[in-house]
Amino acid sequence: VTFKYEPHHGPVQELHCSPFHRNLFLTCSSDGSVKIFNANEYGATHSVIPSASVDSYLYDAEWSPVRPFVFAAVSKDSNLYIYDLDDQPSGRIKPVCTMQAGTEGCPVLTLAFNPIQQEFLATGDAMGQVRIWRLSHALSTVSKHEAPVLSAKKPETKNKMWLKYTGLVL
Repeated sequence: VTFKYEPHHGPVQELHCSPFHRNLFLTCSSDGSVKIFNANEYGATHSVIPSASVDSYLYDAEWSPVRPFVFAAVSKDSNLYIYDLDDQPSGRIKPVCTMQAGTEGCPVLTLAFNPIQQEFLATGDAMGQVRIWRLSHALSTVSKHEAPVLSAKKPETKNKMWLKYTGLVL
């Protein structure tokens, strides 16, 4: 084992590396949280709990392939949560969008952003239903703060921009 990270309080259901930053990854767990990690640090940079419900088991989480500051998670309580780290004025990370995504309230088990048609995101639930969601323009188009991050060549410049716009220390 090369590295070991702060654990969740339940099984890890998904781990997804950022397609934009080499040291950034997120995890989701049956403890109902999403943790964002810098690969060089033991502790989570941020811990996000989408729901106050004790039955908020998370099954899947994924970074957007288009927006570096956007990620989504799905849950046992039938919700799809979408986060935009560029749109968090209070400092506490809250979903910018929460949708009932499961058939008749059943758990949503998986999600996938479409890397080609960037305005679409798919979810799959426990009743076998697959749904395609159309994301808003704001969630599927690079923001004014993300453009410089994407064009930065030096890792240290990119890290400073991530910190400035998201509060993530990388």
